[in-house]
Amino acid sequence: MKKEILIPILVGVIIISFSAGFWIGKIYQKKQAPEKAETSKELSEAKKEIETLKEQLETFYPPLPKEIREFIGKVVEKGKNFLVVETEIRVSRFPLPGGKDMEKVKVKVKVDEKTEIFKIEASSLPSPGKMPAGPRRPAQRISLTLDDIQIGDYVSVVSRENIKETNEVVASEIQVLPQAGL
Repeated sequence: MKKEILIPILVGVIIISFSAGFWIGKIYQKKQAPEKAETSKELSEAKKEIETLKEQLETFYPPLPKEIREFIGKVVEKGKNFLVVETEIRVSRFPLPGGKDMEKVKVKVKVDEKTEIFKIEASSLPSPGKMPAGPRRPAQRISLTLDDIQIGDYVSVVSRENIKETNEVVASEIQVLPQAGL
């Protein structure tokens, strides 16, 4: 008989223990829920603040371009139908110490029959204190050939390809820049 009474008591104790554990867990969870809600509110506010700061940062440091098809550089090598131009491309949208935000690259610029090579010659300026005698002559575009470009010249290149993807491009135009001021 003792077994017959012991088993229902044992089952009752187990059921009461599970029930008590369940309710204690519920109460503990309710106490934790406000803390989790505050944490999620804090995270939401932090994310909003980060987005606001990113928007403000883009005003001063816009994202890097996906493509670069125009660049200025110095001619370091010359061949029969190509130039090698040393230029710098930006690799970080933020200024880094020691100029690490810029990277020097050498780009082989191929020239074909469609490539325009030219320089812009500005009108001569009058001497200080003297008025020009006649109307000022506008700047002129002077056509050149590849032979007119020398090693050490600075050029502005408009390419048909993206130089971020390759270091060999075909130029659609090459402008020889004046040496003064560079």
